[in-house]
Amino acid sequence: MKKQLSKLMLPKKIGMLDSGVGGLSVLNALIPFLPQETVYFADAAHLPYGQKTVEFLINRGIAITCFFESLGITTIFVACYTLSATAVASLRKLFPHITYVDLLPLTIDRALAVTKNNRIGVMATQATINTHIHQRLLSEAVIITINTSATLIEQPCPDFVTLIERKASPQECQTAIDEYLTPLLTADVDTIILGCTHYPFIQKLLEDQAPHITFVNAANSLLNFTERTDISHIHFVTTAPIEYIEQAVEHFLVKDHGCMVSFESRKRL
Repeated sequence: MKKQLSKLMLPKKIGMLDSGVGGLSVLNALIPFLPQETVYFADAAHLPYGQKTVEFLINRGIAITCFFESLGITTIFVACYTLSATAVASLRKLFPHITYVDLLPLTIDRALAVTKNNRIGVMATQATINTHIHQRLLSEAVIITINTSATLIEQPCPDFVTLIERKASPQECQTAIDEYLTPLLTADVDTIILGCTHYPFIQKLLEDQAPHITFVNAANSLLNFTERTDISHIHFVTTAPIEYIEQAVEHFLVKDHGCMVSFESRKRL
């Protein structure tokens, strides 16, 4: 998957989809490589995705894909691992002409590359954990790499997204960090996959708690795109009130992005 993604030539217009602000961690990593037009869709009226049914998530994926299609967008970065785990396979069958760029497999490749004791933890939403998609991807990767000793330990983190979305203080996050991190440390993992694009926004807090652990996320695995030469325009769309996405961009998007930005609320989508 890594080689395929690294050779991807971005079209002039792309879409990016997340339930809320999490995908901004991916967008931050892609800033130097963005094409002329990027449409970021935050489905914040339906947060948190991690507590929704598979049927609901597929239906949201269909609705948002149709919205992107109406804009002439046929390449969509799925910047939500819960959607990757539950809906992307169905969406690819329903929209075979759409390219869904699934970032989740990159985290498995990266974790296998950096682990030293072959004990890998995953922190993710409950919906993602329920699919055991990381375990399936690990099994496939192990066959390819002939690394037969890798072990995966899964840890649901149901409160992280809510805490990050409301920009909770480090002190407010600490109880949840202790609860979710302790079982993985007890299991002697040396590498932890951040299995939700929201989680990189608290990665520094996790690293402070466990400085000997290597934390992996898709954003730090995005490599070898062609850097942009023109000013890029990012159009932010949300199903929440427009103030939600304006404040999220102000808080979470890198400050020196050098892009033109605009905002839109589509509450009925």
